[in-house]
Amino acid sequence: MTDPDTAPEPSDAPQAASADPAPASPPGADFLSRIQPSLRFLLVLVLLALATRLIWVLWIHPPWDYVFSDMRKYVNRAQALAEFGFVWEKRELAWQAWGTHYLLAVPLWLFGKENLVAGAVMWALMGAASVPLAYLLACRVCSSHLIAKIAGVLVLVWHPSLSNHGSFLSETPFLFFQLWSTYWLVCTLQDGKRAWGAGVVSALAFAVRPQSALFFLLVLGAWAINMRRLRHVKWHHLLGIALPLLMMLGFS
Repeated sequence: MTDPDTAPEPSDAPQAASADPAPASPPGADFLSRIQPSLRFLLVLVLLALATRLIWVLWIHPPWDYVFSDMRKYVNRAQALAEFGFVWEKRELAWQAWGTHYLLAVPLWLFGKENLVAGAVMWALMGAASVPLAYLLACRVCSSHLIAKIAGVLVLVWHPSLSNHGSFLSETPFLFFQLWSTYWLVCTLQDGKRAWGAGVVSALAFAVRPQSALFFLLVLGAWAINMRRLRHVKWHHLLGIALPLLMMLGFS
């Protein structure tokens, strides 16, 4: 037995909590699933995408050998832009959606209007960038690492996409900008970040394919339906997305 005269006195200090409080969930954590991307797998995707796209456009299906029909129109307008710049009375520049030939005009202006190899490399780089973007987007909306990796591999080996990289058409830049736009829009809805970047990239996707405006209206509808869950998405985020789109619409 313990001697009552020698028993320790009770401490006046408050007892420590038995466990640390759980960290607060990030804003929008319950909006769509998300997983952490595998950096090793992402690097492998990037290297494979670069290799396959560059081999395709430089050796297997060089786009400068297939300049006819719509490809001819895009190339002609891009070369005119590279040589003369924007001319107001040239109404044919607006006959098709103007984003594609403006993009193609950039490497032709930098490296010479006849240097279609530079344009082909640009198309290959946009096509290659679409592959890791698809994987990163899948990581934002999937709860399974396997499903996200399958999505990345499917975009890597998707032959219709690979085939389009070998032609100066709008499919390649639209795939790139639309995937990039969707990824940053999801980041905005989940984290309340990258709204202005999402707006700029979305505007570029709109310039390439104006019908993408329907998709952005659906995104706005998704936000409106989930407003109570997405309180971290403020009006300045919506402005950051909408203003570049409206400016691009006005320029168009």
